[in-house]
Amino acid sequence: MWFSRIRELDLGLAFSSPDHYFGLIASFPSLETLFLHFPCLTFRLDDFQHIHSFIFPPHLHTLVIGLAFWRPLLSWLVSIAQFPAISIVKLYCISDAELRGVQTLLQTLGPSIHSLDLDFWFSGTIDVFIWLLICESMLKINL
Repeated sequence: MWFSRIRELDLGLAFSSPDHYFGLIASFPSLETLFLHFPCLTFRLDDFQHIHSFIFPPHLHTLVIGLAFWRPLLSWLVSIAQFPAISIVKLYCISDAELRGVQTLLQTLGPSIHSLDLDFWFSGTIDVFIWLLICESMLKINL
């Protein structure tokens, strides 16, 4: 394997195909830290239809995702992905369109999370305090 010893990947490249994007991630089996930048993804939402599953590298423990407020992808990603026990999660540019995806991701990862960093970006008005209370009651994570 070409990339079998690489432990950290910052994927800030422009991709026009989800197959190439996920294929590249899969070619790093020893990844421990992964930075994803959704604003760099230029493919259409219809291009996702044929992707039904994705397995993140087994040693991954840190996941950092920059979300794109104009293209909510997190809910879709969580619905198809199998995650290892990820202990550090950082999400930035969280828009109101991604709140359900954030909630689902946190519920999916559950108690394996030991460090959580959320950076919100809202285009409209939303009561962040109420949203956090809802998440807290639904997650029941012991951090």
